[in-house]
Amino acid sequence: MVSTRTTARVLLVLALFGLGVGTAVASPDPGPPKPPTKHKPPPLMRIVFPVLGSAEFSNDFGAPRGHGSHQGVDILAPRHALALAAEPGRVRFYTGSSRAGCMLYLDGASGTTYLYIHLNNDLTDQNDNRGSCVNGVAFARGLKSGARVAAAQPIGFVGDSGDANGVHPHLHFERHPHGGRATNPYRYLLAARRLLFYQPPAAMFTLALSGSVVAVADGSLRLRVNTLRAFPQALTLRRLDRPERLDRRLDRREARRARNRLDGARPRDAPSSGRQGGRHQRRTNPAPSRLAAPLQARDLAAPGQ
Repeated sequence: MVSTRTTARVLLVLALFGLGVGTAVASPDPGPPKPPTKHKPPPLMRIVFPVLGSAEFSNDFGAPRGHGSHQGVDILAPRHALALAAEPGRVRFYTGSSRAGCMLYLDGASGTTYLYIHLNNDLTDQNDNRGSCVNGVAFARGLKSGARVAAAQPIGFVGDSGDANGVHPHLHFERHPHGGRATNPYRYLLAARRLLFYQPPAAMFTLALSGSVVAVADGSLRLRVNTLRAFPQALTLRRLDRPERLDRRLDRREARRARNRLDGARPRDAPSSGRQGGRHQRRTNPAPSRLAAPLQARDLAAPGQ
């Protein structure tokens, strides 16, 4: 005869086993595994485009070179074009590389280090190689190695020093997050803020804009700017081919004159919003500069004023 204690123990084991089996059978089918949650990548930090004025570039990061893959993006620009700080930070000059020529580091406030390579070493508009890696030739006048700079501050001049000697002047631009390996700066350049001109913050300036009328609507004028002159800095930028909206409302006479220029240069069957138009010049009233301000020219004066 089985003892009461033994029977109770067996029943307890069976009950526990049955509960476990029952739970496993009764559990719902979880179905296929859920795909991992896709997190949106953080937005790109918008840098200042590192060259002022007319510039061209393509996604040539990683392209084969004689010494290995290309570690940056080449930005083609006129010789002596201003190289601008992509973000606030501290600059360090470097002249110890025969391949890089005149170059500098920008240690950005974000923790990213930028390399500006093949800066200018020419004294004229030709490839004379008569200059050296000094202020006023390669580096901005008055700038010292180790100095802090603001975003968009001029820090150097585009050239063809080092192993770029004799090719089209360009800025070899590299991006090194947290001082590590080079990463492709192409997306950042596409999204970068491209300055129409540069003037020290809070300095008074006047712009003279020359270009083609694109459209006249609601009393405002849209101009494709080809040439810009900034005063009193005596800065001249050419071949900009950049559309800008001039926000001050035009009076009837000015609007009619602008429409005549637009219509006079457009075929009769072209739409009124056509891109091509007659030549037009505008000069802005004096105003203080600030990087946070919109890049469109505002407070326009009449032509010739």
